[in-house]
Amino acid sequence: MTTQRRHLKFFLAHPASYDDEAIARFRAQLERLTPATVETFRTITVARDDFEKRCRDRMGGNWQAWAEEVASGVDYRSRQPLFDVIVVAEGLLGRITAVLVNAACAAGKPVFQLSADGSALTRVARAICPEGRDKRNQWEVMVVQ
Repeated sequence: MTTQRRHLKFFLAHPASYDDEAIARFRAQLERLTPATVETFRTITVARDDFEKRCRDRMGGNWQAWAEEVASGVDYRSRQPLFDVIVVAEGLLGRITAVLVNAACAAGKPVFQLSADGSALTRVARAICPEGRDKRNQWEVMVVQ
């Protein structure tokens, strides 16, 4: 009898300023922290690649709609979530990443922040923009206590 392996789909929400090298490093850190096992395998989708593949053409580049679909979208064939886990980089978030974080948290989807050194994942409760900060790119995550 064969046991069906669980497929975990991670979405890597990186800052827009990340170049190819930074994205590769971020991805490698996540891979080290979430190894595939006999019971599970994982895929990691990078935000830039997903935006180019699904949003630029299909959604006319609508960042807001894309972020909401990443957070709560469902595959129309399998009826499974597009992504099971959202991971953000440590540091300030941009507005669209904050929209994604808050929509995922509201939908009950796990969201984690990867530490700058890649050694730990911390559960995120929501994103906030403190009073007086630039709402375009100075959002912070509130972690689960």
